[in-house]
Amino acid sequence: MGFASASSAGLCAVCGDSICDPSAENVYNCPQDCGSPGYCGDSVCNPNTENSYNCPQDCGSPAGYCGDYTCDPSTENAFNCPQDCGFGPVCGDSVCCDGETPSSCPQDCPYLSDFCYVSPGH
Repeated sequence: MGFASASSAGLCAVCGDSICDPSAENVYNCPQDCGSPGYCGDSVCNPNTENSYNCPQDCGSPAGYCGDYTCDPSTENAFNCPQDCGFGPVCGDSVCCDGETPSSCPQDCPYLSDFCYVSPGH
């Protein structure tokens, strides 16, 4: 047994009739006709509410985002993404810090400093 609602065309939309009338029904007020709104983790990527950044388990992972278990030195380092780049020094992350030196990590530390710095040119 469905409910009736007025549509913009002056006809009645009936929830439960297997027809989704977009003028009166949607996934929230009539999932029987219009389908479920879904949720992140249901193995279906809903393009209205989900994308690869807010729901990678349904929509796939974007390249180079924090949390993808890969340290991308062009956008991530131990400070802005410790889950990918670790908590200590990471040689090759374009940041000279935490004990890195020109001799231990020349790509991050072209010069010696008492302070952390982003490598010039990055």
